[in-house]
Amino acid sequence: EPNIPNPFSTETAFRYTIPSERWVKLSITDVQGRIVAVLADGKMRAGEHEVQYSNQILANGVYLLRLEAGGEVLTRQITVAK
Repeated sequence: EPNIPNPFSTETAFRYTIPSERWVKLSITDVQGRIVAVLADGKMRAGEHEVQYSNQILANGVYLLRLEAGGEVLTRQITVAK
C-alpha cells in the first residue's frame, strides 16, 4: 500500500501484507540505489504489518521504498518535503 502521508516531512506509515511467514526486508534507498534506512529485516508472520517511520535523516527529495519478501521485490516511490 502507499505510505500515508506521501509526500511527508517528519512521519509516515508503511503498510504491507504478506501471504505466509517469510523473511522480509523493508528499506529506503536513494534514487541511486544506496540504502539510507532499514525499517524491517527479519522473519515475519503472515498477515498485515505496519511500520511507523520518523524521519530524522532524509533531506527533501524522492526516495524508493523497497520491500523484499520471499524472493519477490516491490518498489514504490516516496517523497520527502520538509
